[in-house]
Amino acid sequence: MFRILKEISISEGVLPPVYPIQVPHYVLLLCRGDVDPDWQCEVAKWIVHSTATTVSAWGPHTTKWDDAIDWALILEQHEGGMDPNRFVLTTWHDHEPIEDTLEFLEPVHSDKPPPAKGCLY
Repeated sequence: MFRILKEISISEGVLPPVYPIQVPHYVLLLCRGDVDPDWQCEVAKWIVHSTATTVSAWGPHTTKWDDAIDWALILEQHEGGMDPNRFVLTTWHDHEPIEDTLEFLEPVHSDKPPPAKGCLY
């Protein structure tokens, strides 16, 4: 299914100085609840400047992470600090089991083509 490249624990109010992954990857944020919005914006910018292609947040109130990352990308592009063609797919999963979230992410990060059944053309 997935290979875990790196697990990073981040305490609220703290950012690691260097983003540890330099190849395209996905980020799964395991969230415990609300955090300081200013810190959340800084983490969102940190992620946007990484090589992440997809960021999914799982846990309570995760739509706030989805929004923070989307806005960080928009603001960075508007201010000229980011390639205007940069895109990060964001999703939030606040009312579902973690297994369902991982199942959702699998086709997005698989080398196999999606099944033809159920596809829209």
